[in-house]
Amino acid sequence: MTYFSVKFLKIILYLLVMLLLFEGWHRSSMTEVFSWILREPFAFLFNFATIFTLYFLFKGTFGRTRIALWLVSILGLIFYTVSRQKLNMKGEPLYPWDFTLGNEAANIKEYFDIFSSRTEILLLVLLGMLCLFVPLIFSNHKEALKRRVLLVMFPIVFGLFLFMWEGSDTVHWHKSISYQKNGVLIGVISAAKEMKPKPPENYSTEVLHELHDRYKPVEMKTDVKPNLIFVMNEAFWDPTRLENLMFNEDPLPFFRQLYETETSGELLVPVLGGSTANTEFEVLTGNSMNFLPQGSLAYAQFIKKSHPSLASILQDQGYRTIAIHTYLDWFYQRDFVYQQFGFDQFISSKDFEDPKLRRGFIADNEMSQRIIAEHQQSDNPLFIFAVTMQNHSPFNLNHYDEDRITVNGPLSDPLKQKVNTYSTGVKDADDSLKMLVEYFNEVDEPTVIVYFGDHLPLLGEVYSDTQYIHDQNLTHWSKEEYVKMYTVPFVVWDNFHEAKEQGLYMNSSFLGAYTLERYGLPQTSLMKFLNDIIREDQPIFSVNNEASMISNPYRETYELFQYHQLFGE
Repeated sequence: MTYFSVKFLKIILYLLVMLLLFEGWHRSSMTEVFSWILREPFAFLFNFATIFTLYFLFKGTFGRTRIALWLVSILGLIFYTVSRQKLNMKGEPLYPWDFTLGNEAANIKEYFDIFSSRTEILLLVLLGMLCLFVPLIFSNHKEALKRRVLLVMFPIVFGLFLFMWEGSDTVHWHKSISYQKNGVLIGVISAAKEMKPKPPENYSTEVLHELHDRYKPVEMKTDVKPNLIFVMNEAFWDPTRLENLMFNEDPLPFFRQLYETETSGELLVPVLGGSTANTEFEVLTGNSMNFLPQGSLAYAQFIKKSHPSLASILQDQGYRTIAIHTYLDWFYQRDFVYQQFGFDQFISSKDFEDPKLRRGFIADNEMSQRIIAEHQQSDNPLFIFAVTMQNHSPFNLNHYDEDRITVNGPLSDPLKQKVNTYSTGVKDADDSLKMLVEYFNEVDEPTVIVYFGDHLPLLGEVYSDTQYIHDQNLTHWSKEEYVKMYTVPFVVWDNFHEAKEQGLYMNSSFLGAYTLERYGLPQTSLMKFLNDIIREDQPIFSVNNEASMISNPYRETYELFQYHQLFGE
């Protein structure tokens, strides 16, 4: 064999080994990598062709083998590591649109537990050493310009081919499973092709006119204009649902009392452990994340113009509409999005003067006090949408001077501390809710408070160690376990409506429409449509859209309404 053929084979072998190690690192199992190769050999070959193409691209650009291998290796290690950690922490791998988040992506890194064991750190160091030192055995000879141009042409042609390739059984409803089936590189490329949803098959002006004729907007049904206060409490959930744990006291006694006596139920939310704004998006607009790419962020990617929301509907009725968030105003582009939704005012963390902090975040009690203050200053009926921050992850450290809630059970001490920290935050949230209800119960104005969580907390192995789910790996969950991990409780309290409804179960995208209907407030065509589903069908998208409890005709109509609102002219 010639020198060049031996060198080429060495490069192939090196890139092959790196791909196997990267996939093993991402999956936390080399055995799983070899099983994947046997199950999906073509997907493996396409991943290898992709990493080889990246080598050609860097070799053609810089002209040197060593530099090209360094770039492929180091960038690959960074990419696979970030995706692995995001998968372990949030149940989702790295998506193409994560690179578009700018400040949000940079800021959220401080909330990640980086590695759970010294073994992981050692493995990462070893991978890093391989990436840095093995390329040194290759020549650093610079290629001629003509050859470099040919090397760059190949990635362009192969890249176009990859975007035409559909992948091996792409799983649209959960991209992490697609990454498992297709490999990380092909998973990313497949996801990139879905960054903007395609129009529904029967999307047309005529069909839209027909839908708007069928679901006409609903006018105000009553002379009563109640204050309407939505509080989306960060990671709010009932930790006593972890049945194998014993708590020193109930962390949410007041909420539980309301849950048993007021209108209440369960919400199936679109996210787990993060991406708060997606639940917010569903509640405020009635849109569903089920019709958008899995793992996408609606605020950052799809809100580009004015959009109907609870705020704009109530603003038209003379309400003063206020959004309050006890964090940075630019996060998830809320400062822009709230303007498009029709809020008169956005109060963020910079608008709180010397607030009390808990765990480094503005305390939930501060939120309740600000809501009360805004009510006292307003001559108009109020619509407030409040998003708290105190109980944000991580929970691995003892952030309180004293844990108000402590647990015993089959958990290691670090995991018990996670539950203690989280549950103490829940107790604070419960107290802040009590403050709000007690204040408005004495106010001589009709008032509604809708209280719910955005997602379950990031408690990691707590869920599997307490047998809430059988396996930490979400790709192994049953549909019942998915539902448990995406379901949060909610209550609707008011000081004037005698009839109560309990045992409600709906997607978070129905909560706003349900509230408007319950209190006789006006509705857009979409809200009217959603309330028709509530009356005639079960308002639930199951975790797999193909097994949705919403019948197909309703799903098709829903998708048409939503596509037109987000992307129509």
